[in-house]
Amino acid sequence: MASNHKALHQIKINSTQDSGFYYCKLIERSRGVYVQVNELFSKPELKAQAEIFEGQYLRVECIAKTAHSGIYFQYSLWKNNETLAVNQLQNFTLKKPASLNDSGPYHCEANALRRGVRKKSEVMYISVEEAFSKPTLSDNGQVFVGQQLKVTCEVKGNPSRSSLRYVFFRSGQTLNSPSTGKSYIVAQAQLEDSGTYLCEVTKTESSVTKRSDGISVKIHPIPVSTPQLTLHPGNGIIEGEAAWLTCSVPSGTPPIKYSFHKEPNVEIYQHMSNLTSIVYEIGKVSRDDEGSYYCMAGNQATDPLLKSEQIVLPVIVPVAGASLVSKDNLTVIAAGHRLVLQCQLKEGTAPRFLWYRDNLMLTNNSESYHFNAEGNELVVDSFEAHHGGRYHCVSINRGIDEIMFNTTSKYFEAALSVRSYSTEVAASVLPLLIIAGVIAVIGFKLREKNQGNSSNVLQPQSGATETPSQTASQEISPTNFEYAVIGSSQNTESAPDLVYSAVTIQKSKTAGIGSVSSEGSKITTGDPNDYCITYATLNHKKGTERLHTIEMEEGSGADTNVYENLPRNQQSAEQLPPALRDYTATVNTCNARNFQRQQL
Repeated sequence: MASNHKALHQIKINSTQDSGFYYCKLIERSRGVYVQVNELFSKPELKAQAEIFEGQYLRVECIAKTAHSGIYFQYSLWKNNETLAVNQLQNFTLKKPASLNDSGPYHCEANALRRGVRKKSEVMYISVEEAFSKPTLSDNGQVFVGQQLKVTCEVKGNPSRSSLRYVFFRSGQTLNSPSTGKSYIVAQAQLEDSGTYLCEVTKTESSVTKRSDGISVKIHPIPVSTPQLTLHPGNGIIEGEAAWLTCSVPSGTPPIKYSFHKEPNVEIYQHMSNLTSIVYEIGKVSRDDEGSYYCMAGNQATDPLLKSEQIVLPVIVPVAGASLVSKDNLTVIAAGHRLVLQCQLKEGTAPRFLWYRDNLMLTNNSESYHFNAEGNELVVDSFEAHHGGRYHCVSINRGIDEIMFNTTSKYFEAALSVRSYSTEVAASVLPLLIIAGVIAVIGFKLREKNQGNSSNVLQPQSGATETPSQTASQEISPTNFEYAVIGSSQNTESAPDLVYSAVTIQKSKTAGIGSVSSEGSKITTGDPNDYCITYATLNHKKGTERLHTIEMEEGSGADTNVYENLPRNQQSAEQLPPALRDYTATVNTCNARNFQRQQL
């Protein structure tokens, strides 16, 4: 030990290692003394849990044992040579929720107060295990509006998964209460479901909470489908009424941008809407609104906008202002000349024209006249006396719901010139004279043979005062003469003194007059109303052959009509009776629906 010049030397005993033999030496060595140093307290012992998970309480205990009473210790706890705690209590215990950062080497130190004795424990490494891993978040990929969104929070290393509770957040907003479900599901995602998602997982028994990193979720809008444009009402809009154009998209995520256009590429309206269809109203439709329209639509996922098919908006202008004019500005027309009447309109869409003469409708199946393709022109290629009369035209067109519009012109009166009429009558009389003569002879012989008494046959009576029926609107078809043989005779010399022939025609084959009894071949007289008289040019040849070959028996096909020649009137054509002047060439006074007996 160190030398010194003092006779008294003090040694501080710090440990039991100071035990042993002590002696001193001045000149000679002294007798030795054995010093036994007894332990004041034992080396402190550090105790901790062998396995610990984060969130559990970390319990570290430092214990120093002593056999002496009255000794008080001051304990210190160290981790990585850094003091964690200092306490003056015996059996020191540290309690705190463990975290992963609590892992490391630990030791403790016990200091006997007023004794100056310190002792350190052995170093112990404490490892805090992870309760569960940091959560990871994932979604189900690209999601469009209306589809399902699923965000899943996963953890690893959890020995008791049932004790975990999950909470989801979107852009800092809590989406749900803590639950055991590890997925957050939106059945029909919308654009507002887009954002930054994260999850937080908590272990209930240890209150360990961990959050995942955030992920960005974007809900994609559904692109709009091709827009469809419809028009209401769709079958034509009457000028001055309202119309509506509707642009709709079968699919597409709002907001949707709509625009309406009229050809050529004129935008008339645009609007942003959350609806899948919008309506554009055209107030009072005018003729300027007529044309082709289309609409366009698009959203965030559509670039450029999609275009609908074009539809046509037809504007119906009601017909108005009908007037009837002659193309040559003539009202008196020479025989054989051409008459052209035009029905002119002030306005009107797609008009249809109807023609009338003496208030009877004309059709386009006559050989005497015809209409042009548009129907607004009536043409008489060869004007004759029976074409004369009061003409007018009517124009019609239709609107929606079969509403009909019409306009009627004023009357236009056309007449044959007097000179032309006389010439015409003279030309038509000659064939009549020839035919009537032959038929009269045949008829006379036939009546004598079969009846024996001509008084039983109905004859036109000169004293009759009945008024002839109104002139027909068209030339009568030969089929109206049920039994008369109709034609024109080329031989005028055979009957030069006849103006025309009167033909008495049966109502039908089964009429009472002209019927034959089963007991004989005698024709009996029936009701006079069963007969009618017509004035026609007769074909002598055909008539004669027929009269000579028939047999006057019932059912034999015999001609029971009466043909009678009337002598020429000494008056000129202009002085003919009114009834004759009103009928030229071929005129039928037998009304097919109402047989009346007519007298000249």
